[in-house]
Amino acid sequence: MAKADKDRKVLWNYMGKTTSQKRWTPSAIMCYERHCVCKGCYYEEFFKSSVKCQMKAAVIELVRKVGVPKKETEENNNEQS
Repeated sequence: MAKADKDRKVLWNYMGKTTSQKRWTPSAIMCYERHCVCKGCYYEEFFKSSVKCQMKAAVIELVRKVGVPKKETEENNNEQS
């Protein structure tokens, strides 16, 4: 089994679901900046039902696949250069 497959299996077992994110979304960046702490999160009320938040799994996978998110101002500066 390839390392990526093992990582995916571990992530599946850890969070109950894998992700297929390929870019940082605003909500994923917000979760990353909050260190994946759900208490006080904008979406906390939504996930108090039977649905479990999967954002932590998405953040872990995004960091693994594409690295940490860049600050928006850094991206804008790089595009202008």
